[in-house]
Amino acid sequence: MRKKHAPALAAFALLALNILVAWRLFFIEHIIHFGSVEPVFFAIAKAIRQRWPGDWFDLGWWAQSSVGTPFAYTYQPLLHHVVAATAALSNWSEARAYHVVLATFYCFGPVTLFALALRLTRSVGASFTAGLLYTFLSPSAFLIPLIAVDMGNRWFARRLHTATVWGDGPNVAALTLLPLAILFLDRARERRTPGAWALAAISIISVPLINIPAAIALATALVAYALACDVREWPKAWIGIAGAGLGGFALFAIWLPPSSLLLTAANAQWMSPEGRFSVSKLPYYLLFAVCVPVIRLLLTRASFALRFAALFAFITAAVALPAAWFHIDLIGQAQRFHVAMEMPIILTIVLVGFALVKWTPGLRIAVTVGLAAICLLQLSNYWRFAKNDLREGDVSDRAEFKIARWMDANAGTDRIYAPGAVSLWFNYLARQPQLIGCCDQNLLMPIVVVAHYVLGSDDGAGDRAAEISIAWLQVMGVHYAAVNGPLSNEPYKDFRHPEKFKGILKEVWHEGDDMIYEVPLASPSLAHVVRPDELIASVPENGLRIEPLEKYRAAILDPARPQADLTWTSTRDILIHGTLPAGHLYSLQIPYHVGWRADAGVLIAHDALGFMTVEPQCTGPCDVHLRYDGGIERTVLRYVTVLAWLTLAVWFVSAARRRRV
Repeated sequence: MRKKHAPALAAFALLALNILVAWRLFFIEHIIHFGSVEPVFFAIAKAIRQRWPGDWFDLGWWAQSSVGTPFAYTYQPLLHHVVAATAALSNWSEARAYHVVLATFYCFGPVTLFALALRLTRSVGASFTAGLLYTFLSPSAFLIPLIAVDMGNRWFARRLHTATVWGDGPNVAALTLLPLAILFLDRARERRTPGAWALAAISIISVPLINIPAAIALATALVAYALACDVREWPKAWIGIAGAGLGGFALFAIWLPPSSLLLTAANAQWMSPEGRFSVSKLPYYLLFAVCVPVIRLLLTRASFALRFAALFAFITAAVALPAAWFHIDLIGQAQRFHVAMEMPIILTIVLVGFALVKWTPGLRIAVTVGLAAICLLQLSNYWRFAKNDLREGDVSDRAEFKIARWMDANAGTDRIYAPGAVSLWFNYLARQPQLIGCCDQNLLMPIVVVAHYVLGSDDGAGDRAAEISIAWLQVMGVHYAAVNGPLSNEPYKDFRHPEKFKGILKEVWHEGDDMIYEVPLASPSLAHVVRPDELIASVPENGLRIEPLEKYRAAILDPARPQADLTWTSTRDILIHGTLPAGHLYSLQIPYHVGWRADAGVLIAHDALGFMTVEPQCTGPCDVHLRYDGGIERTVLRYVTVLAWLTLAVWFVSAARRRRV
């Protein structure tokens, strides 16, 4: 009886210990770390909650952040749908619901690792030890000095720290599901039933449905799993992995448009240029390619579990540690993979220990006592860390809150510019569309980053700083711009010269060292009447040579020009109302995307910056209806998803009939 219930008791103990560590997270709304990207996730969940139930799978266009992007591009959706559902069912705020969901994922992290280890080793002792060490130790803090400095102590909780202080909660949540993906894959290869394979496919795709870095970590784990198999089993292992992965993608294709993944990959090239491939890195790639088969060969006689753990640990460490130690980034944002690296390192250490040590009753007692002592000490350290870092913050006294509230009350539907942490909080606290936001990987118009840099840094602008900045604000359709001075409690202080607009722009709000200025526009509408030769034909060099913007800027600021109104009638529909003189068209300060559709005969294109141009075949009063439907890709993905679920249902029915026969 005791052996029968041991796994359940061990899992419950791990869950209870993690709840003891992170219990504050279940009851907190706004954490004191106001520079975190968490509010972006609150805003996405809030938007999902507002669009339920009719738009659950097709959320249209996200106009509020970074001049606009398809909602499917904002972030991987699964976690945010769970948060939105939690907020709706509990009537909590999205911030509170997010922290409850995050705390739940955090607490189950060691439990899922325990479950995987138990599946691979059949040893409750080894599996529980791995879960216990994963609960109370962070190997990355010992291997990477900067991590220890960042936390303040190498004995603190890195998973909790990166999830809350830096807002990397989706990564931590997805890594909780990673062991389940391997567990159910292994189970499916053993049982070979429709139910087992469906569960494997869903568990595999659940990771990329939450976070891309965790999905890359899962890919390394799947590679390690396949290589750890007996060589004769490699073809079947790879086929099983590919089948489960593709099947999982097909089931949820509507949530994972390939165009979004391609955009993320493309934007990563300039977001993390240090991670680009170069000839100078070729020796490291070759060394990596040699080490993997060598490790596999050396571990030929080791258990499957140890082969898998060691290969998984090596691959993730080969990404994270060179970046931390030698500033050699083999992939973009390589240092983020230190969180994924911790799990296989701990599992490898435990499995090596259990394989090499001859366990006598006395040694078992000594190790148990030692582990208990370590856990008690670490529980004290983690409590101290959580007590200091997981504190409720008063957002009402923050610049982020005050600026957002003024904009929400006074800016109508006009586009605004809010720098630093204000931009992270803005879409959660207010409704206006903003020039920037989060996150750069989903940007349809990278020029937004250039404009933001020019506005904040003034590098090379000299005495033309205000002139160049105002030109960018006007061209990007910004009506109100917030500025944070050096004494503001906003953490980032993006403006190097916050005084540059004084006496030039009209100040409409001022409190402490935070200001809001009104940018002069002929019309705050994001639709303008222009001639084709007035469209922006080239991108300004370094963001400073604004001559390519001047003809367009003069056109949209011309008060004698007929004005056009742009109205969002839904999250995917735009109505343009205006008067077009002969030879003119509409320029929209909204990004072009192939998913936009217009009335018959209306031509949709884009200028050099990426703004959409709309050319109806009419003069005089001319109304145009635009609709974002995602294009052919969206239609294909919808059919793929429906067909995949129908195929799965038919497979289940056929299997059931065969069992009855």
